[in-house]
Amino acid sequence: MAQPTRYNEMVSYLEAMIASGAYAPGDKLPVQRELCSRFALTQGTVGRGLAVLERRGLIRQRRGAGAFVCRPRESAETGHKFKIGILIEEFGGGRTYCGHILRGVQALAAERKCELNLNFTAYTDFNANALVEYAEPLDGILLIGVYDTTAPLLPKTRPCVGINMHRSYAFASNIDLDPIAAAELATRRFQERGISRVVCYNINPNGQPPSQEINSTFKFRAHMFQAIWPGTCVMCDSDGSGKDDPSEWFSPDTGFLFVSGSLCVDVTRHYEHKYGRNLSDDACVLSIDGKSLLVPEYRPVDTIATDYYAMGQVALDECLRRIAAPGAGPRRIYQHVYLVRREDHTGREQESSAED
Repeated sequence: MAQPTRYNEMVSYLEAMIASGAYAPGDKLPVQRELCSRFALTQGTVGRGLAVLERRGLIRQRRGAGAFVCRPRESAETGHKFKIGILIEEFGGGRTYCGHILRGVQALAAERKCELNLNFTAYTDFNANALVEYAEPLDGILLIGVYDTTAPLLPKTRPCVGINMHRSYAFASNIDLDPIAAAELATRRFQERGISRVVCYNINPNGQPPSQEINSTFKFRAHMFQAIWPGTCVMCDSDGSGKDDPSEWFSPDTGFLFVSGSLCVDVTRHYEHKYGRNLSDDACVLSIDGKSLLVPEYRPVDTIATDYYAMGQVALDECLRRIAAPGAGPRRIYQHVYLVRREDHTGREQESSAED
């Protein structure tokens, strides 16, 4: 691992002050002599640190006058090509939701002339030092996947946007499907099917205590449904392995809600392997997030979906907004959702096969 340069502390401090708005656009930074004294650096080292900030488009140095925080339009005038880091667990082309998100990011990045730095790493494999080193040359960071446990380790001086995260940690914007609209759609669908009791499967890996921030976006979806659903709601924590056996809950008035499409896919596969039948043939099943629509071999189920391609574009646009306006706070942005019935999905699949 590269050794941190001596001016890192100063650069991080000034970035944080700019990001928070303490140094507003147009403000003059402390003079080099003051920075030398405050951070115990030589004038040459301070100059190299200020050059880093200028390359990132955060400040502009004026000979004989000092360094000033850029206004958004001044940042554009520098011709700085924004470098956006992307942490992503999986790609798989168009066969995963991450792939659809990434393609949306790439399309907008080409239009806005952004440089993308992809890093295919599971959230469990990062540590704080690795993330600081990764983030140093970047202007902003996108997290594609459930990186709730990674986000707190990220440097707070970079605009950060998480997709499929719930908590913001006070510095990360979040993009996710609308959990309230999803809960309302789920409620109407179950009522159409004459369901009065719903078994809601939530992901709680390895039996971790609910207070830990693991897959908290899924917990939030489950809690929103529980709050809206007028009938009986049984909350079931799953370890995420997909080996849960729903048959113990079977009854004509019972439905199953999976707050993660990946968990739904794994459970239906395990059920078919064990019983030789599709779970949706034996029970009313509904998943949230539409992942079953993205991979042809997944068994079709009723699902609440969103546009992941558009989600990627929204995420990059939000990241660029915060880069262009230092001090702009994080936002939570919810995407439109829609219901796809199992029979509609199956029909489209058969039509596609006939055309082929």
